[in-house]
Amino acid sequence: STTLPWSTKADMGGAALTEASLEGAILYDSRIAAADLSKVRAAGADFTRAVLTGSDFSDADLKGAVFAMADVAGAVFRNADVTGASFAHAKGAHNADFAHAIGYGRTSG
Repeated sequence: STTLPWSTKADMGGAALTEASLEGAILYDSRIAAADLSKVRAAGADFTRAVLTGSDFSDADLKGAVFAMADVAGAVFRNADVTGASFAHAKGAHNADFAHAIGYGRTSG
């Protein structure tokens, strides 16, 4: 497992961050497209306005995370826990894969 310092406007496109700890990270305006974020622990993380197109959040803990105005087109949230997560005004959510996501449909936004 990986724990790294995170900041705004990070460019992690294509990064392999499987099982990383991003709990409470502030990643707004970041570019994290086509990244492997499967099994990541990102409860409470702020992805506001982040570009997350094609990223894989399968089996991730995203409880209470904020995806407001983020671009999630083509992102995969299979089996992720998105309980209490906000997708308010997120772009491309209709093209994201939320199959078997926990709490999806009870999220705000």
